[in-house]
Amino acid sequence: MEADITLVCGSTGTGKSTFVAGRIGARERLAVWDLKAEYGRTMTVVTVESRRALLDCLKHGRRVAYSPRGNYKDEFAYFCEAVHAAAGMHRGYTVVVEELADVTSPGKAPDAWGVIIRRGRDRAMRVLGVTQRPSESDKTIVGNRTLLVCFQLPREQDAAYIAREFAVPDVALTTKKIQGLERYCHYVQVSGGFVGVRDGRFPRRPAAARRARKTNVKK
Repeated sequence: MEADITLVCGSTGTGKSTFVAGRIGARERLAVWDLKAEYGRTMTVVTVESRRALLDCLKHGRRVAYSPRGNYKDEFAYFCEAVHAAAGMHRGYTVVVEELADVTSPGKAPDAWGVIIRRGRDRAMRVLGVTQRPSESDKTIVGNRTLLVCFQLPREQDAAYIAREFAVPDVALTTKKIQGLERYCHYVQVSGGFVGVRDGRFPRRPAAARRARKTNVKK
């Protein structure tokens, strides 16, 4: 299986959550690091606060959002270890980590999180990391991502950092362009090559739907 690692960057209210929700299938196994307990309001997941409840959901393959109390970094390590172990029993987990800069720092990813990024594909795991501060988040996901998505980043340090990551021949993506993106508009880079800009208010139909529509057009 090919790696499927998406890094989503952008400030609050720019459209990140809408994009992430669109990447998650209604029936796929899901584990979310969700300190703000937001996912239970918009999709079908069980929000839990204790390790015991987290393990119970993972054991039975339920969709779960973990919103713990206490030392966030210790709890994040536990979450990653538990999800990676669960993916050994129930292959095909999608793992979403919100606010990466709260639980990682510039440099190598924390051990358990790094294992998911580097070896998650062995257990058919999909990874989505979400951050408002990419320059303050770990470099492991940046270096291993297969899809980079950037919404507006007003902070110059973050915009400049991501502009450098987007650097490909014949594409002049500047710090100011990233700072000036309108809501829902975002730059996309696939596997270090193609760079394009999209408007999330008008999502593309799945390929099958586009083909069906074309077939049904009367001439």
